[in-house]
Amino acid sequence: AESDSCTSDDRLREESRKLLCIKVSKGDPNATFTGFKAKFVTTTDKLIPASIKAAKKGKTMLVYGMGQKMLHLTSKLVPTRLVLFFERKMK
Repeated sequence: AESDSCTSDDRLREESRKLLCIKVSKGDPNATFTGFKAKFVTTTDKLIPASIKAAKKGKTMLVYGMGQKMLHLTSKLVPTRLVLFFERKMK
């Protein structure tokens, strides 16, 4: 019998709050980018520390780098067809 009112499930739940689990997906490591897309690629050495920092702050999504942030914002404000049109023209 336990002496306090805290069950083992409660203890496990409390301990799990201390864990930090993240998944970092940079994409295909063998991919090479040229032209317009090359300006938005980052290295794993920069991406992983930024991902850990964001996860510690409780963020569920990281948009890394100014270029990626601009594309992320643009994709929310501008119709997809227009973004794709300009992306094709910039190759």
